[in-house]
Amino acid sequence: MRRRKFIALTGTATTTALLAGCTDDDDEDPDENGEDPGADENGEDDNGEDDENGETYTLTVTVEDEAGEPLEGATVSVEDSEGLLEGVFDEEDEGETDADGMVEADVEDGEYTVVAEHDNEDDDAEADVEIDGADEEVTVAFGMDDEDE
Repeated sequence: MRRRKFIALTGTATTTALLAGCTDDDDEDPDENGEDPGADENGEDDNGEDDENGETYTLTVTVEDEAGEPLEGATVSVEDSEGLLEGVFDEEDEGETDADGMVEADVEDGEYTVVAEHDNEDDDAEADVEIDGADEEVTVAFGMDDEDE
């Protein structure tokens, strides 16, 4: 079966491009068992999306300075036992806090360490969080010693 794929690109209000191409996409149709023949052994499509319907939850991270005030412009990452989680901040590996010191990540159930960095701070700040079937919030505060937590 031949399918036409159309890709629309939009730039400024005066610039719009439409590209069209023809390809033979028989290998992308589900086979007789309803499985996606384009998926790899991990159940992922060519686009990297998981076919296993892995439920994700919103992790809202608030970063505060030593005085407890929201810290804008902090770089935040999320790690698990295997290292850095990739693509959890709108398809990026790291997120940046807004004026309210907040940024959101999409993560699955698990135990994570949230790491924040900021140019005005000497050391990184960390906080542990567990996602267990629901959205979660965590505050990462600079200037906190282990004894303060």
